[in-house]
Amino acid sequence: MEKIISPIPVYNLLTNLIPGTVLAALLKFCVEGCDIFSLTNNIWILAVILYFLGIINSRISSLVFEPLIKMLKIVKFVPHKDFTDAELKDTSGKLTQLSRMNNEYRSYISVFSIVLIFLFSNIKNFITDNICWIILCLGVLLFLCAYRKQVSYITSRISRLNNQ
Repeated sequence: MEKIISPIPVYNLLTNLIPGTVLAALLKFCVEGCDIFSLTNNIWILAVILYFLGIINSRISSLVFEPLIKMLKIVKFVPHKDFTDAELKDTSGKLTQLSRMNNEYRSYISVFSIVLIFLFSNIKNFITDNICWIILCLGVLLFLCAYRKQVSYITSRISRLNNQ
């Protein structure tokens, strides 16, 4: 098991496993009938579920809350090109570290927002009656958008590196 866990970067644990666990805990205590911890008694399966929940949260934070925060002008972003140029010049790695911290904070904005949405939604019966369809459709849509966004980052970075 150590061989499986040791290659997982600490960053992934901070942005996926911990927020996934916090989200599950908040849902358990705030939303009736939403106890993810009771899905299994196997600690390893539960860890995978919580990690995956954290990945879903991370994608929601990136694809929903980041654009919303930009649209509301709560923060001002620089163009991605400027970020990648600066990142390549930053030999200290501080910019990358700050960006990772930024992503952690955005993940927690998403965690609390998801719990609030569950608390204020009046569509519980519709969700519980159609949960499998909803999860599968939203999962495909969410990861399709995430994949598209990631490909754009990769192609942008390749373009920046090739034009140096």
